[in-house]
Amino acid sequence: MKKRKHWILWALFALLLTVCLVTAIACTGGKDDTGDTTAADKTDGEQSQTTDPAESSGSEETTGSDETGSGSAEETSGNAEETTVQRVRYEVEEVTIQHTGYPDEKLGMPVHERDDNVTKLLGANFSSGDATLDGLASARNLDVTSVSDGKFRMPYSNGAFGGSWTTWAPEVSMAFDRYKQVQLSCNMMVPTADGNANWFGAFWGCYVSNYTEKIPDNPGDGLWFSFSRENKLTVYGADIASWAGGLVSLDLPVSVADAEQEITILCTPERTTTVYAMVNGTREVVCKVTFEDGIMRIYNGKAEQVYEHAADVSTLSGDHFVLFTHMGSIQMDNLKILGCDRDYVETKKTIKAIPADGYSLGLDYDHADELISICYSIWFDGILGSGTDPVTDFNNITEALEGKRNWGGVTAFHYWAKPAQGYYRSSDKAAARNNLQLLGDAGVDFLILDLTNHNDGYAIGSSLWNAWVKAPIETLLDCIMEMRSEGKTVPYVVMWCGVSAEGKLLDDLYNTFFAEEKWKDCFVYSEGKPFMLTTQKPIEFKRRDLYTVRKMWGLTNDRNIWRFLSVDNTNTVAKDKNKNPEQIGVAVASQETYMSEPTAHGRDGGRFWNKQWQEAFRVHPKVVTLTWWNEWAAQMFMVDGKRSFVDNYNQEYSRDIEPMAGGHGDQYYKWLCEYIRAYRAHEECPELIEK
Repeated sequence: MKKRKHWILWALFALLLTVCLVTAIACTGGKDDTGDTTAADKTDGEQSQTTDPAESSGSEETTGSDETGSGSAEETSGNAEETTVQRVRYEVEEVTIQHTGYPDEKLGMPVHERDDNVTKLLGANFSSGDATLDGLASARNLDVTSVSDGKFRMPYSNGAFGGSWTTWAPEVSMAFDRYKQVQLSCNMMVPTADGNANWFGAFWGCYVSNYTEKIPDNPGDGLWFSFSRENKLTVYGADIASWAGGLVSLDLPVSVADAEQEITILCTPERTTTVYAMVNGTREVVCKVTFEDGIMRIYNGKAEQVYEHAADVSTLSGDHFVLFTHMGSIQMDNLKILGCDRDYVETKKTIKAIPADGYSLGLDYDHADELISICYSIWFDGILGSGTDPVTDFNNITEALEGKRNWGGVTAFHYWAKPAQGYYRSSDKAAARNNLQLLGDAGVDFLILDLTNHNDGYAIGSSLWNAWVKAPIETLLDCIMEMRSEGKTVPYVVMWCGVSAEGKLLDDLYNTFFAEEKWKDCFVYSEGKPFMLTTQKPIEFKRRDLYTVRKMWGLTNDRNIWRFLSVDNTNTVAKDKNKNPEQIGVAVASQETYMSEPTAHGRDGGRFWNKQWQEAFRVHPKVVTLTWWNEWAAQMFMVDGKRSFVDNYNQEYSRDIEPMAGGHGDQYYKWLCEYIRAYRAHEECPELIEK
């Protein structure tokens, strides 16, 4: 009897140990001493500049291996034991290109696209009539950026030039890790100027980091050259009175007022920049700028130093060119950006998802059950500014409340806290992979991308579109495909949109993302169409035929829609057409008006979230929608003379689950993993609260 008793005790101990281990590994993100939770596969996130081998005369193309089947992964629904939604094999094809370095002895001089070991990064004669170069450039205001008579013109509308403040930027990186020097050239003219100041005209910016709609609102970002009708070139390279200050003006040897002139700007990794003008068929130096030992020096065309001062430029770490007009305009043609190659091997990867017989790509919503979704923010390129330079500091509500920093302006975005992985852009590949890994490990089935503040004004080719929509979503979808090809389980994607009656945004999203074959396996499908959430009912806008649609909103008593936010989610479940429970929202915290008001309902040590989860466990609908992942920022408004924030305010009055730096760290993420595990196991709702 004693032996039998010991055997039973050992069996119970083994069972208990197994349960503990399963619970422990439900989340693979670890927490270090700083509270930073990261997924195990997080990479450095460097993004490479790809090159067309046909355009690189100094490159040798070789065929890489075809990894058919090596990256296969089985994709299942949230309830994997009962319903297999699809099985997909991922084929990875790699092509390697060996680039030979441009001779060092030839550096420092302009190059031609036909020269050996020179790569054409961009070539545009604007003959297509498209000012955005089919997505290769973005404009701050497409209404005043156009192509007329085969010429790029800005600002230009209704057949006339203007003088407004606007920008245009090629989506081309200088990528000095691949190029020894980068050269921009174009034929340009400054047709009008509102006044005769030397700087009224058109600017070319170099080494710019924030190259989207915020340019040039942030001072000291990049080195700028202004070309005016007075035939002057003015150098801007200092942060003066919160604007990039003009330092010195030099004479242009040609007139850009009445005819197009070829201008060339040569940039190096050392930030030595030389401007040339074509004079009688020969390129002549107009200006040279150097940065050495913290000193900025400017030289004229005769190599005479005309300026020297401590470098006041906030950042020269960017890798973009930007065109800017202020009190003037520009006409441009024959734009080229060329890179002088380094010795390096470029690898191009193509990932293709192939469904097994009888299966389809994407998550089949109609045949899945117990789905876990989570609201997901993609706004951080627009908030922090597009670019690649690290963001180490930003408007922070908690720090401002503690008197450690000043407040930003009205409508400016403020973070309620710093993420554990630091401030990151939505186009940051490393951050996207980390988020996908954490959410995949937790058991989340699909992300709900927040596009609710976007509308038809976010036109394709605009800087708003590129910063708030295109770059973040492309990064996310590419990472999903890449991680699936590595055998990782990561969530699918549903978009949640604000739409107009015309529904143009839905057209643009469909044509840009859903119609692309390479991303077909990234989305959720219902009735054979992409599954879409909107802020309006389907009958209220056109082109609803493209999607299967549900309306979702929060803090509403409408029982016929999905809800992502409720102060009390009891009896708020949305039902499908057969009256079955379809969706319920489960939030970490909630406001009634503003999250900064006393009426808001905070985390309360996890009790608010726990109560909402209890209702989800009771109803057990088809979809649970969690609010929120990476909702770090909120705009500041002034209401009755008080600073007010709608969605987030501080650690207590915020609803973000992504791990934070300091504070509660990754506690809510660990609870997320345990809630999902227990939910799918049909256990009672666990009491996960601070005690």
